[in-house]
Amino acid sequence: MIVEGQVHGGVAQGIGQALLEQVIYDDDGQLLTGSYMDYTMPRAADLPFYDVSHHSTPARIICLVLRAVEKRATSARSRR
Repeated sequence: MIVEGQVHGGVAQGIGQALLEQVIYDDDGQLLTGSYMDYTMPRAADLPFYDVSHHSTPARIICLVLRAVEKRATSARSRR
């Protein structure tokens, strides 16, 4: 239940950053939105309902995937 709460909080924060936050400067370059009081924070009523599902992946598979990604990144860098 704690992990699901963390996931819900993270999703709410991401939606808030994407849809409700903005950075505003005045004509002199002074930041006008420098605190939480300057923009809307998402509330539960602002968010859609969603379920959190769990998917387990064995650590060995994750290591193999990470190695493959690392090899691709290394070869892409060497081609530049």
